[in-house]
Amino acid sequence: MPVAPPRRRQLLAVLALAATLSACASAPAPRSGDADPRQADNAASGEPRRHVAMVLLSEPRLPPGDAVGAAYREMEHLPPAATPSQVEGDKQVMSVVVEPGVVAAIGLMPMPVPDGEADELAKYSVAVVGGLEELAPHRAHLVVLLTDERSATAFESASRLISLLAAIAEATPSVGVYYGEGNVTHPRSTFLSVAREGDPASRAVLWSGISVAPDPADRDRYSFLSLGMGALGLPELLLSAKDTPAPEAVAYFFDLLSYVGARGEPLPEGDTVGRSETEKRPVHYVASPTEPGEKVWRVELD
Repeated sequence: MPVAPPRRRQLLAVLALAATLSACASAPAPRSGDADPRQADNAASGEPRRHVAMVLLSEPRLPPGDAVGAAYREMEHLPPAATPSQVEGDKQVMSVVVEPGVVAAIGLMPMPVPDGEADELAKYSVAVVGGLEELAPHRAHLVVLLTDERSATAFESASRLISLLAAIAEATPSVGVYYGEGNVTHPRSTFLSVAREGDPASRAVLWSGISVAPDPADRDRYSFLSLGMGALGLPELLLSAKDTPAPEAVAYFFDLLSYVGARGEPLPEGDTVGRSETEKRPVHYVASPTEPGEKVWRVELD
């Protein structure tokens, strides 16, 4: 049966930086002068979306703001432009305006993430599950706060966050990215290669961890449980597979996550999903195998 990830703890270091990071991220954004074709259309509430994640480092170093801005704009398919940045707090905290209305506040912590929390969550990365890449040790980390006033949906904002984290990871001696909301830590190469594909659908593998285990009721079946859909305000997915090669099942699993993430609302009970016009697999809501009182949507793949 899939297992629950360790509960995310409130790090004392994050609390110490919170006031400074919030001040940086909420400051009026300098105008960069570029005409972005997209409309600044935030959620109906008008409140900016905020995300916190961490970039794991082999040595303590803040990234150059211009490099972060250039890489971010390339991945977001924006024209090159100046990216205003400033460093505060004795060169331990910086802010970067990666595009108007989207600000990154970055705090440097010259120590590993406490209690091995980031390392523990690496086992939920698709790279580690698939035996593609292991997480290297880290000696420091960056606390990254994204304030996004532009995204109309949580799905769009999650994609912006991935572009930002990849831009920071490229510009630093990074070894991985720890995304607490998704209950997952990804090794550097996997994170960057997927983020660089530029396909929002493929990025589902980055904003959610995956827990894989044999089904205790049927040892010929195995279960895949998502761990990060709650960050999008959506229920987790439980995919049950039988006699299916793992790569095919994993690909189908993340296709479903991407579809529902872009849709922005849960599928109705009894609705059907499939990879073709003729394939119709029913959706049923069942008790979560890890979170008492929670419901997950279950799909069976034979």
